[in-house]
Amino acid sequence: MGEAPPDYELSNFSYQHTILAVAAVVEADQDAVPVTLYRWYPPAISASTSVVLPLAMLLAISGFAPLGTFFVPDDLDISSALSQLLTAAPPPSQHLEGQLLASLMAQLCIVPGRGGGTFRQFFSFPVFSNRPDLYFSDDGLLPAWKWVKPDGDYRKKGFWEAELREALQDGERTGSRGLMVLMGGVSEQTLQIIASPELGWKFSNLERAECISGRGG
Repeated sequence: MGEAPPDYELSNFSYQHTILAVAAVVEADQDAVPVTLYRWYPPAISASTSVVLPLAMLLAISGFAPLGTFFVPDDLDISSALSQLLTAAPPPSQHLEGQLLASLMAQLCIVPGRGGGTFRQFFSFPVFSNRPDLYFSDDGLLPAWKWVKPDGDYRKKGFWEAELREALQDGERTGSRGLMVLMGGVSEQTLQIIASPELGWKFSNLERAECISGRGG
C-alpha cells in the first residue's frame, strides 16, 4: 500500500490521494446512498464530488478504512470546519485515521440532537490520478473511474466508467477485493461517450475515449 500500481496505463497515474467519504447512517440492506467525497490534503480538506452506491461496495477498495460515526449538524460545512481546525492546531500526524477524526469532531463541540442534523458515517480510501490535484469540476473536467488489481489471478484491470459504482461492481465480479481505484478527468462530452449504453463502447484507455469525443483529436 502506498505505491502506485505498475504498468496499467499507468506510469501516468502515480499521484496517490486520500479520500474522506461521508454518508448518512442507513440500514445494512439499503441498496444505494449518496456519498460525498472530500480530498484529504491537510490542512486543506476540499469538497470534491458525490457518488451514489451501496456502502458495502467500498469494502472492495484496497486501503478502505471505517473512521467512525458522528453527529453532523445540517449547517456544518465539513470541509471548511476540518480545514480550520487542522490549520489552527496541526496534529503530530495528519494521516487520516479514526482517532484523529474523532479528536477533530470533538473539538467542534457538537451536541447530538441540538438543532437539525443527522448521524453520518465516515470512511477513507485511496485513489490514484494522473495529476497532483483531483478532478472536482476544475477546468471543466469531470471524474471517470477505473479499477486495477496488479496481482489479480484473472483480469487485472477494468474499463473506464462514468460512475464509481459501475467500476467497483465490475471489479467485485472479476477481481474480488483489494482493488485500486483510478480517477481521471474528462470533458462532459467524453463522459457521455463513456456512459452511453446506446454506443455500448468500453474503454481501457482514457485517451481513446477523448479522441473519439474530439478532445484529443
